[in-house]
Amino acid sequence: MSHSFPGRLFTMLRASGSIAIAVSDTMLYLASGETWALEPRASGARSWPALQDALRELAGSSVRSATRSLVVTILPPLTQLRTIPLPKMRDGDVQAILGRTVQKYFPNVREPQTIAISPWAGSGTDGAYTVVAAPGALLIAIEDSATAAGLTVERIVPAYASWSAAAMRQAAHGQRTDVSVVIARADGGDDVLRVVDGIPREIRRHRERVSASANMIRLATPQTAAARFGVYTDVLQFVTPNQLRRRTQHRRATLQNVAAMAAVVLVAVGAGLYVRAERESREIDRERALIRPRVDSAARVQAAVAALTAPARALAGVEEHGPRWSMVVAELGDVLPADAYVEGVRTSGDSIAIDGAAKTGARVFQAVGASSLLANVAPAGAIRRETAPDSSGAIERFTLTARIAHAVRLVPKPTRGTANGATGGVAK
Repeated sequence: MSHSFPGRLFTMLRASGSIAIAVSDTMLYLASGETWALEPRASGARSWPALQDALRELAGSSVRSATRSLVVTILPPLTQLRTIPLPKMRDGDVQAILGRTVQKYFPNVREPQTIAISPWAGSGTDGAYTVVAAPGALLIAIEDSATAAGLTVERIVPAYASWSAAAMRQAAHGQRTDVSVVIARADGGDDVLRVVDGIPREIRRHRERVSASANMIRLATPQTAAARFGVYTDVLQFVTPNQLRRRTQHRRATLQNVAAMAAVVLVAVGAGLYVRAERESREIDRERALIRPRVDSAARVQAAVAALTAPARALAGVEEHGPRWSMVVAELGDVLPADAYVEGVRTSGDSIAIDGAAKTGARVFQAVGASSLLANVAPAGAIRRETAPDSSGAIERFTLTARIAHAVRLVPKPTRGTANGATGGVAK
């Protein structure tokens, strides 16, 4: 029986604006409970004209003209469910393995199948999977029919997933995670679908009606529930080539948007840092301009002080590192014989030349050579014998040269504060 599609029928539109339907081989069901009779799709056909006409009328009658998203739930016997034990592996690997051996697990199918898989949860069920198969040509026919009607298929799910979502919503009030869903068949029997943690695990076929127990939930209108709750499940989705391509494009667009946003953020952050650096640079220049007169004045004072103290520093260096000539002169006074006297002293670097006279010049050379402060004592020319000015006898004039000993050259800076105010000597 066919019905029109007035606005009141679109209670199946969820908050996101998707239109939810369920299809069997001969019927289209709406979440409102209305139905639409369909001519069966030819086996293996990649088109379904009857579904295309129904979707076109559905889209044209929608009270939400902007609604172009469609969620499709496929009812049995167009889909079949199996529990398959496999070693635990990635979903992609399971999909590839089962895609090549689907006939082994679904021997009654007559055309190529597309599968949807969901692993079982729990440490004791590792490696067990729920697998649902549907004809691949059917999925293509559904997508093409929706495209012809101006709609885009958001997702295609098996009815087992929709019934599981309906059961878990009802069981949530009793905080149950393991329930059984009783689904009435047209031939008078029931199918019992076991659901654990929202995943359909197995389905059992009963020839007669099953008496619902405390752990069972009977769906009054299984087809309507399948249409209604298809939008609330995210397990066991069939992925067609078109959907895979759209997801890839969406992922690529998302990555491009993220990259663009990251570039904008980087530019904004860089601009902010640049503006901040410019502001701080201007502030530093302003502060420098404020203190520049004081700095220039201090630099001029420092230069003047340095010019004034340069001679003093030079003299201090000479005083600290030069030979102690006063010590040498005092040493000469101690070592010279009593009849000898010094007429002149000349110094150059660490060398000294002494002019003098004595009764016996040779004794002078011996006395000076024995000094610990002078080394390399030698005559500078011949000793000259002359008559003394006071006619007291003959005298010998001499000139000798010597070098300051190492100990005198390294004498430290004189200490201050001695008792008589004199400078300290050198420890011998």
